[in-house]
Amino acid sequence: MKTLILLIVAVTAIIQIYAQEPEAVQIDGNVMYDTLRGIPFAHVYVKNSNRGTICDFWGYFNFAGLIGDTLIFSSVGYKKNMFVVPQNISDNKYSIAVYLEKDTITLPDVDIYPWKTFEQFKTVVLNIEIPEDDYERALKNFAKLKEQMQYEEAIADANLNYKYFMREKYDQLYYAGQIRPLSIFNIIAWAEFFKAIKNGDFDRKKENDD
Repeated sequence: MKTLILLIVAVTAIIQIYAQEPEAVQIDGNVMYDTLRGIPFAHVYVKNSNRGTICDFWGYFNFAGLIGDTLIFSSVGYKKNMFVVPQNISDNKYSIAVYLEKDTITLPDVDIYPWKTFEQFKTVVLNIEIPEDDYERALKNFAKLKEQMQYEEAIADANLNYKYFMREKYDQLYYAGQIRPLSIFNIIAWAEFFKAIKNGDFDRKKENDD
């Protein structure tokens, strides 16, 4: 009789122990922000445990949890959110949609100067001396710019325009239906070039320029 009573007590204790264990449930869902777009690679973990998972690129997650678990959802640039798995789940699967709020931190403006104060910076800039070589270089650059602007504004006379127009028309008629040859492959031009070198035409031109 005592053995039967002990057996009943042991079975009851085992049933109570197993009854106290939370039921496992498959949890899936999406972690999103205010535009209903998924947050890539958001973290999902159970509070005070080492269980959890990471969302995919679209913010979707799926892992095995327990009823009553407190889930923490977090991602860089967003405020954390919590969700407690409810007790009244009729199925062993539960789907949720979690929204995270953007965590924007506005920092004050920072002005960086090579000197301690703006007054020192202003004094140095106002008293700076530009080297003569930089000044001369600037004058040469302005001279080239002025020359280029004068060249662009120059208007060709009627005689030059006529010659240019007739040369273009002649070339169009001469090379009609064929590809124009490149001057680099013109044998006559190369012959004239070597002849000019042999006669010293370029040397005499350089002497005249000097």
